[in-house]
Amino acid sequence: MSYKLAVSSLALPVHDTLRLLPQVGEMGVRGLEVSPEQVWRGNERKPAANEVTSYRREVETAGLTIIGLHGLLSDRPGLGVFAGPEALQRTVEYLTGLSSVCRDLGGRTLVIGGSRWRGDLSIKQAWNDYLAFFERLLPRIEDHGTVLCIEPLGPGDADFCSTAAECRMLTGYIDHPALGLQLNAKAQVENNDAGHAPFSAARGRLEHFHANEPGFAALGSSGRVDHADFRRHLSAITYREWVCLAQKVSANPLQGLLSGIRHLKQCYLREGNQGRQRLIPVRATG
Repeated sequence: MSYKLAVSSLALPVHDTLRLLPQVGEMGVRGLEVSPEQVWRGNERKPAANEVTSYRREVETAGLTIIGLHGLLSDRPGLGVFAGPEALQRTVEYLTGLSSVCRDLGGRTLVIGGSRWRGDLSIKQAWNDYLAFFERLLPRIEDHGTVLCIEPLGPGDADFCSTAAECRMLTGYIDHPALGLQLNAKAQVENNDAGHAPFSAARGRLEHFHANEPGFAALGSSGRVDHADFRRHLSAITYREWVCLAQKVSANPLQGLLSGIRHLKQCYLREGNQGRQRLIPVRATG
């Protein structure tokens, strides 16, 4: 089974994103996932309508489609679910605005991203806060036609709702059409959760998948992620949506990007995918 391939704007240099997109399209990639902080810098700033229209036009002229936004709460220290009532209200307003931006860009998925720390809050209070957050936000974005996706996070990024199983439980409990699930290779490897169980549990709920590495290193460079195996798990649950390359910009941006795309195609588009990578053993934590 083949998937639709996309790249994250994180893999592209800020000053050269639009110039490189035609070459990305020539490699067979059809989607672009946008990090708002990278494209429209500014604290809690929603881009103006003309900025959104112009950016969409330039991306589509290059032959790509904007599939959604991600990293919505990354580098946003004043926002968050656990940062207090005023910050929570700003967070709801900010994400509602980005949902409308996503719609106007032609995208669908919104991946929250950022860290997820409950700090001194009890587990019960943290769950209650997150439920209240979604109850306030989801009705406001439902008519946009977007889907807010919660994703697993590794031990360095979260101490609450960090595993695929917990994220799946949350989406199942809320059961709202505007709330979905994203899986990503990075977090599953960091959580020692790279078997089939997370994919099986996500069947019917999985909206998006990130092909990435710990530290957002170049795809395939860490030796810790068997992307061919991840492809088999996706195929087994008949996943047909976007597989998105998410890696940092390399010292040679174009070379690093094209190398990542080649690895993405080799692992996720190869029929059967019988070959396996040699992996560096990962010790269980905890």
